[in-house]
Amino acid sequence: MIDLEALLGRIAANDKEALGLLYKTIHKRVYFYILTLVRDEVAAQDILSDTFVQVWRSAAKFEGRSKAITWILGIARNLALKFISKKRNFEDIDNFYNLKNEKSEEFTKRFENLELLQKGLKRLSRKHREILELVFFHELTYEEISKLLSIPLNTVKTRVFHAKKALKKYLNKALA
Repeated sequence: MIDLEALLGRIAANDKEALGLLYKTIHKRVYFYILTLVRDEVAAQDILSDTFVQVWRSAAKFEGRSKAITWILGIARNLALKFISKKRNFEDIDNFYNLKNEKSEEFTKRFENLELLQKGLKRLSRKHREILELVFFHELTYEEISKLLSIPLNTVKTRVFHAKKALKKYLNKALA
């Protein structure tokens, strides 16, 4: 497993190869996170590029108070939210990106009926969909999510609880 924190240290010392390795290691993960927020493939690619430019410029500011992936997802999230606020993008369930495009095998193993899960996720609010994405797909702890989203730990727990409950309700209804 590649040590992302060590890569950030090398990037802070202007090591371009380290940036390339970091990108190669996590770009899909970051891209899909951005895509869940902006729901626009072209914009997600642009924001992904901007994220890694920001990582290059700010690597020396990484203090290690969180995992490197949490810090990078925070940069991506801030850029995505800026895009959303500029575009005044309103959510439309029909435009939700098809998660099975390039998702990992681990994701597929966890859920036998991916299409049903996708439909359930589409019906969640943006906040609930984002929180489940961070917990299950990015495997962040509640504390890391709290820092990333700048919300209290109890709010994270509450959102996860309600998101799971809403998703379970949909899945139970669909399978009945």
